[in-house]
Amino acid sequence: YQFKRTKNVFKDFVTHFYEKKMNAKTKIERKRAKLILNALYGRFGMNPQNVSTKLLNDLELAKLVLTNEILSVVTIEKGVNLVNYITLPSEEICNASGEDYIKHQIEVDGRYVPFQAVQIAAAITSYARIKMNPFKKDGVYYTDTDSIFISLAFLFEFLKNIGPHIGQWKIEHKIIKKAWFVQPKMYLLLMEDGTYIKKFRGLSSNLVEIQDYLQLFNGLKITVEMKKWYRLTKHVETVTSEMTLDPAS
Repeated sequence: YQFKRTKNVFKDFVTHFYEKKMNAKTKIERKRAKLILNALYGRFGMNPQNVSTKLLNDLELAKLVLTNEILSVVTIEKGVNLVNYITLPSEEICNASGEDYIKHQIEVDGRYVPFQAVQIAAAITSYARIKMNPFKKDGVYYTDTDSIFISLAFLFEFLKNIGPHIGQWKIEHKIIKKAWFVQPKMYLLLMEDGTYIKKFRGLSSNLVEIQDYLQLFNGLKITVEMKKWYRLTKHVETVTSEMTLDPAS
């Protein structure tokens, strides 16, 4: 791919919503502006191969099998199926079943396939790494796309860049007594007041116990039980599944 460099493509957009965030009168207004700003990156970096879970009758399932990759099917009751599948049609499956792949690709679930521009998302994270790299040295325990955990002795190097504006650092947690960093976006923090802060990518931290973090940190696998609720016509159906997590993966 080749892309033409352009400056300040989103300057007006970012400036507008950043001012909304800084001048918000309520927590909801601030949260909304922050979400819109973060969603700009997320929108462009979305994987078009999304996974969807839907309740389908037998006829709808039979049609879907002709165009899409089916990951799992759970029969809830007669004629009602809980189907987990890849949202975008498969060219291989369409060709094998005689379906028009181009037609199905253009429109998914009655709407046009959402727009992605991975080059923009990649540029954002690349510039973030450029800004973070000078700080990756002794005194750093963990770093991510736009965050860093440092020793107190290293704090003075950040003081001149701490503030409320774009491009400045913000102190999220002042004093951490102990920390366990398992993987990127997967860590456990013991704070000065004895409370814990848990971060677990791709999964609600409420499902993971403190002991689970310690096991992962020590190289052991854990199994997490997850429940999902699906509202049907007459009742609510609960589907329970288990996920085994490997610290090496």
